[in-house]
Amino acid sequence: MIESVGRLPRGVDVLRLRDAQTPHRRRKRFHESRDKAADHDEARSGRMRDVDLLASETTFGYWGTHGLSDSPGEASKHPAVDATTSPIGSARIRWSVDETASQPEGSVRSLMGDGACRALGGDRRSAKSRPSSSRSRGHPVKADDTDAANTAEAYYDSADADAFYTAIWGGEDIHVGLYRSDGEDIAEASARTVRHMASKLDLKPGARVIDIGAGYGGAARYLARETGAHVTCLNLSDTENTRNRRLTAEQGLEDRIEIVHGVFEDIPFQDNSFDVVWSQEAILHSGDRLRVLKEVSRVLKPGGDFIFTDPMRADDIDDAAAFQPIYERIHLPDMASIGVYRATLDDLGFETVGIEDLTHQLRNHYARVREELTARRHALEDRISPEYAERMLIGLSHWVEGADAGQLAWGVLHFRKR
Repeated sequence: MIESVGRLPRGVDVLRLRDAQTPHRRRKRFHESRDKAADHDEARSGRMRDVDLLASETTFGYWGTHGLSDSPGEASKHPAVDATTSPIGSARIRWSVDETASQPEGSVRSLMGDGACRALGGDRRSAKSRPSSSRSRGHPVKADDTDAANTAEAYYDSADADAFYTAIWGGEDIHVGLYRSDGEDIAEASARTVRHMASKLDLKPGARVIDIGAGYGGAARYLARETGAHVTCLNLSDTENTRNRRLTAEQGLEDRIEIVHGVFEDIPFQDNSFDVVWSQEAILHSGDRLRVLKEVSRVLKPGGDFIFTDPMRADDIDDAAAFQPIYERIHLPDMASIGVYRATLDDLGFETVGIEDLTHQLRNHYARVREELTARRHALEDRISPEYAERMLIGLSHWVEGADAGQLAWGVLHFRKR
């Protein structure tokens, strides 16, 4: 909950932030109220900024003239706060007291680590790019849906995650690769997955594609460059979207690629807008996968293709305890399976074009990433924190062990809307 709890002596509103099971990216703006010009001038150096609160659980701070603090009185004195009630980490955020500064001192994302609390100096996205309210179409907002989106956004916006996926994964794609040999370059194997999936489609120049959970946009750039399709990247990470825009501009593809900040539980486009819906290693992060698939059906034209990959549990194993280490890694209570996706999409009016089981490549990929991170973690300590690297290595081992135990599945799933 976000509430105003009073005024500092100089007449500045104070925010108390607590019980933050807040809807995804719901934002409140609290502006100073000034009855006298003198009061306004006095507080110019400490203007309040928008606060965007993600997925913490208890009261952790106050927002006042000079930033966040742990009590209303101290908020006017100290520009720093420890926020420690996130389910995935903590953050120390130091704020500028200069009204002209558009960002906090330093980089918010470099300071926040894996923290799920973010406060930004204003929403610079266009109205078109902001995710539309799911209530606008009568869809209820589920707590697990918004919590999962908040967790994923905070994670992928973090400096550690961005550095890891850039340095280890290659910074172009963030998905499972197709490997031809041991020790193969991760970026090349990941790019091969995109080429393999694209070969299953008959894309023509001008076709409209949406990549839901687009990451750095590597697939979008390949499809736009090689087929002439117009590709929309829907993604919830500002950090990834910024890199996507830069790489897209560098490759001269701005006229064929649109990058939209949003969530795939509520795709901000009209019905029957796209010829192809594409996704790689993204849907597993949703707290409401059925809703994602319904949104895919809604925006896809009749006869359109839905092609995606996703880490999944094996169909013949339904033991939650066996998957618990992996569920803890992705901060979700479960995963889907090939059978679940097939049955659900059949109910939604899709026909199965092809299911290509490539589970061995899931094991290959996470083992290769683990190998690369192990070899380079010390050289990358100035970019990737030791704590993050250690947690990542443990998580990667869970994926490898789950694959070795026959508990997991992965492949290319291709469906067509009737």
